[in-house]
Amino acid sequence: MPGRLSSSCRVIMVIITVVVATIVYPVWAEGHLGPDGYYHFYARGYWYFSININYQTLGVSGRITVYNNKIKGTGICIFECVNTMFSDGSWIQIGYEKNWEGNMELKYYYEYYIVRATPQPILTPFKSASAGEVPSFNIYRSGSLNNGWVWKMIKDGSLVQQLTLPSFYASGKAEAFFESVDTTKEMSYNQGTGRFTELKYYYGGVWSSWDAIKFIVDSPYHVKPLDANKFETWGDYDADP
Repeated sequence: MPGRLSSSCRVIMVIITVVVATIVYPVWAEGHLGPDGYYHFYARGYWYFSININYQTLGVSGRITVYNNKIKGTGICIFECVNTMFSDGSWIQIGYEKNWEGNMELKYYYEYYIVRATPQPILTPFKSASAGEVPSFNIYRSGSLNNGWVWKMIKDGSLVQQLTLPSFYASGKAEAFFESVDTTKEMSYNQGTGRFTELKYYYGGVWSSWDAIKFIVDSPYHVKPLDANKFETWGDYDADP
């Protein structure tokens, strides 16, 4: 994932996608070195269906439980969000985050990266969050404007931000992600606890529940499917609080 324009940090992501009626269990991978110089570790799931895999859906939504995860060692920050990715490499996400540069405060945020328009991702915290809250988040395409397509970011039914993009379709995910300055050292100091429920995709003017999930997970993080449209994440944590 590219570096951010904001002074906030990088993170661990979990992504989810829906497909027809099977649950596929995690495949383990290594940390990924981003162009920002940070290592990215993901617990990632997605709706496992062709129109989502091939960037042909129009939105994603879900509820995300807020956890006050611990971050120590070489960790920088953790984000949990719903995310739309576009075939040209652009993406939009909205959820909550916690990072060192933000004084370890829980914040709701949105972030986006537009290829050929923003040199780095732009991160914007917009409201304080509290552990135990279970807000809903939506990202969806609502129409056209100025020779582009309007994509809206919604929290609990209220518009947070909208962007006009050249992309007509997207691929929707739900994710928790973490970033570290080291590929392996002290990675177990980061929790990555997350709960994603009521996951849906938007297509043909209708919101529909995911009916299948596939996961990709980077050690030391884990994913447990609860149903075809909900899952939990966690990381190994053996440090003092």
